[in-house]
Amino acid sequence: MMNAARQAELWQGLRAAAAEAATPAGSPPAGGVAACQHCGGDLTPEVSGLPTCAECGALGDEPGPGPASADATSMAHLRVKGGPRGGGAAAARLTRDMFRSGERTTTESQIQTTFRNLLNKQKNHLKENPGWHPLPDEVFMLTARYYNIHVQQMKIVMRGGHKNSVMGKLLLLACQELARPPGTCHIPRAEDICTFFDLPVRGSLAEGEAYMAGLDKHCTVFGQDTTDAIVNSMFAHMGFVDRPGGPSFAPPRACAVGLVEHMRTQRLALDSMLLSRQAAASWLVLSQWPDRDLLAGLGTFADFCAKAKIRDNTIKNVLQKLAAYRSIVAPMLAQHGVLYAP
Repeated sequence: MMNAARQAELWQGLRAAAAEAATPAGSPPAGGVAACQHCGGDLTPEVSGLPTCAECGALGDEPGPGPASADATSMAHLRVKGGPRGGGAAAARLTRDMFRSGERTTTESQIQTTFRNLLNKQKNHLKENPGWHPLPDEVFMLTARYYNIHVQQMKIVMRGGHKNSVMGKLLLLACQELARPPGTCHIPRAEDICTFFDLPVRGSLAEGEAYMAGLDKHCTVFGQDTTDAIVNSMFAHMGFVDRPGGPSFAPPRACAVGLVEHMRTQRLALDSMLLSRQAAASWLVLSQWPDRDLLAGLGTFADFCAKAKIRDNTIKNVLQKLAAYRSIVAPMLAQHGVLYAP
């Protein structure tokens, strides 16, 4: 543990640096290095290109936790790294905790952060690809709004590749939206957008669109509902297809489609992809449909996953959530004659 004298010495140094900081952020002093307006530390560029204080971690263009002359209590967002495993010089290193005022966590602040990242990305991309047609700021602002309003609000963690695919599709949509009337905005080619986001040219934007549609059809800029087609495909994989003179599988298909819609309206399993919900609904209805003669030869759960080409754990995850909310799911299935017994 740091002794009281050492801790007092560190805080005294902070107060002294704060009192002497008179140079505005971004204006380099005589030595040629910009000073932080909050603590007086040196501003150094990060990978993102934004100046960041080496002492307190504040960005050069964001408001700090308080006035430069604040006392020790207003510097509570700073913590001392050190202690039993990091004494000595490590105790003198200060870093910023996850300090953010309430306004920094709003959707609007997230939009501004995404907007600045896209601007920096275009700046760096132009250095490596001089043939890239520069896009106006309005395109990146609309892209940032699409992303943070329609995707981030779903609270789903995406892999980097998925995020770039979604961003690429949203950038194309933003260009198309701003190109009305025609000629008012340049619309880049799909392969140029893929290069901009470091994506494979083939299928990346389609993957982004499919991912967006899989979040929730009523919470995206895409309005396509694929449930009927997917459920039909799931039944067909298991050999349950309507044929002239044969049995009709319309009732269980309608039940599965209704269950997917019921999950959406009741906000069940929305952290899973739409395709996983559609597959889980199809299997649940197929496995518990009361007319077993109609669905003879269904096969096992493993057979269903293999034929549908979906990993079993993604379907099980949805089934577990449905079982946890049996009181909500069972009445809906009962309307179709299914006695739900998870």
